[in-house]
Amino acid sequence: PADKRLKRKLAEADKAKKEAVENDKSVRDKAAQLSALETELEKCRAELGRVHAKIKKGQELIPVQQKLEQIACWRSKVPDIKAVDELPEGLESECKRLSDLVNDAGEDLRKLNEEKKQLEKEVQKFTDEHRRLLSFAEAIENWSRKISVHEKEGRDIEELERSVQKGEAELERLSKGLLASGWDESHSSAFQSIVLPDLKKRIQDCEHHAQKVRDLESERSDFVDTFTISPISGAGILAAGITGIIVSCFGVWFSFPLLYGSGAALILLSLSGAGFNMYLSRQKEAAEKNRKAREAKVKESLEKAKTGRDRARAAVEDVLRGVPVAGAFLEKPDNDLYHTVEEMQKKLDELGEMKRKVSNRRIRWREERETLEELTSEFEEDASEGGVARLKKHLEEAVKSREESKKAKERIEEIDGEEYPEAEEKHAGAKRQLEALQAKVHEAVTDGLEFDEALSEARELQNTVRRIMDSEKELEENYPNLEELKAEIRELEDDRERMGPGWEELERARIRRAELNDKFADMKERKGVLESEVKNAGVRISAGEMEGKIESLKEEQERVRTERDRLALLANILKKADRDFRARHQPDVLKGASKYFSSLTENYRGVTIIEDEEGEERLAVVDNKGRHFKAEPPLSGGTLDQVYLSFRLAVVDHLDANQERLPLVLDEAMINWDDDRMRRGAEILSNAAENRQVFFFTCHDWIAGRISEIVGSEVIRL
Repeated sequence: PADKRLKRKLAEADKAKKEAVENDKSVRDKAAQLSALETELEKCRAELGRVHAKIKKGQELIPVQQKLEQIACWRSKVPDIKAVDELPEGLESECKRLSDLVNDAGEDLRKLNEEKKQLEKEVQKFTDEHRRLLSFAEAIENWSRKISVHEKEGRDIEELERSVQKGEAELERLSKGLLASGWDESHSSAFQSIVLPDLKKRIQDCEHHAQKVRDLESERSDFVDTFTISPISGAGILAAGITGIIVSCFGVWFSFPLLYGSGAALILLSLSGAGFNMYLSRQKEAAEKNRKAREAKVKESLEKAKTGRDRARAAVEDVLRGVPVAGAFLEKPDNDLYHTVEEMQKKLDELGEMKRKVSNRRIRWREERETLEELTSEFEEDASEGGVARLKKHLEEAVKSREESKKAKERIEEIDGEEYPEAEEKHAGAKRQLEALQAKVHEAVTDGLEFDEALSEARELQNTVRRIMDSEKELEENYPNLEELKAEIRELEDDRERMGPGWEELERARIRRAELNDKFADMKERKGVLESEVKNAGVRISAGEMEGKIESLKEEQERVRTERDRLALLANILKKADRDFRARHQPDVLKGASKYFSSLTENYRGVTIIEDEEGEERLAVVDNKGRHFKAEPPLSGGTLDQVYLSFRLAVVDHLDANQERLPLVLDEAMINWDDDRMRRGAEILSNAAENRQVFFFTCHDWIAGRISEIVGSEVIRL
């Protein structure tokens, strides 16, 4: 690129050199033209001087003489300059202003009269009914603020009364099982006089004695013959003794020791049974005596317990005196009786408190209601929130009417005191001024004209006088020697030839001067252009300078070409190193990537490297038919993700082969995969996790859940 750039600069330098040669020639030609033009300018300037001197004399006197003649003509048209001069500037506008002033003043008077009539109507709108409303203003304002609260209080009282009714119904319900005769309001004082702690203690005493009676009755019913060991049968003992004696006799008679021993044992056994029976008899007598003593003692305790129970029951009835409690509760007083009485006392207390509140609030509400009804009946309105709202609205109208009436009275006083007299004075003054101006106009113009005609003529005369004054002032300012010029004009009035060139010649001289001026301006413009071109041409680079620049560019081009050759050599070295690196590592990586890729998908069997149209190596996939496709769109995102994952797995396998295993970190590697591909990919990652750490990051719960389900790993939320 640098060599090409220098070639372009050399071509541009050669072109600039040729332009520099042509520029030098052009500068010399334009310098010659500039010299000739300056000579012609001098000639034009000399001729202009002569023509200017020729017409100067005529230009000095003719305008003065024409202006003086014009002024004399104007003066002849004005009968009385002094009278016209006394008229004000802007005569028509002044007449209109005064006329408008008169009309405006008259209109102001009319408006004031109309306003006064309207104000008097406003004053009359404030009626006695309004005054009566205002006399109740404080009460109406007070009720407008609290009517909603008052209405709500009425509804709340009704709600409380319904609650009282519900409480009474609850008392009826509670008393149905407790009272023998049903609930009556007269029972309230009796219930409230019950001392609950005393009732509770007596019920507990009653339950204690009743429990003791039950325990003793149970104990008495358990008294039976506790001696349950039966004695040995007497017949058996006797038979055993006789048998033993017989056997012993046979043993002695036949000298047989075994029979003798057996007989002795039977005799001993019968003697033991008889002794055991005697022992049992004595023990049974003692046990029976003990049982009778205990039964007598329990019976005595039972009688005492029943007496205590009856006394405790009587004590409970005494506490409940005056309350017609049902016999079932008095027969067996228990905690249910206590809790029912306690609940009824609470309900009676609540109901009594509620009734007192309702009564007090109802009295206060009724008193307020009577005050409200007195107020609303005064104005034939309903004693309701709507009636108060209407009274409030009427009161606001009354207040507004009173304020408007007050303002109207004050305004009437202002009109009568100041504005109306001022308007009358203004109207009279404007009328006097208009009449005086009309008199001046008639004085300055021809007699016998209507005012509109006189006004139009006066305006024309004013314009004429103004022209006269302006022209005379202009002559005095432009010609300080005006009197001398007037004298010279009077002397030469009869001989115009002595004033210089004739009028026609003077006009031709003026035309020639205009032509010369145009020519002179054109030549000056051409001179300026030539001078600028010569100056700019002198700034440009010369042909010699361009030759030096060309030599410098050739030297730089030689240096750049040397550098280009060196870089080309280095590029070839790098390409060879890249090819060697690919030859050493690429086959193994491609082989591993193809293995992983074919496991991930059914439609492709591997990956490879191909050359594109420009000879550059590109990654491609190979389908089952052997066709090659570049690993880029229009392949699907899921397929490309599989290619990238396959290469990552193959590269990491290649990098840590026969070395310490590297960890594998994946982020959203399966976002575009369907379920079948995701299952295969997860299984491959699970196999890879047997040899290395695998971190799989995703922000999608469904991906994390699916991968975890396939590989059986735990999901960690960060």
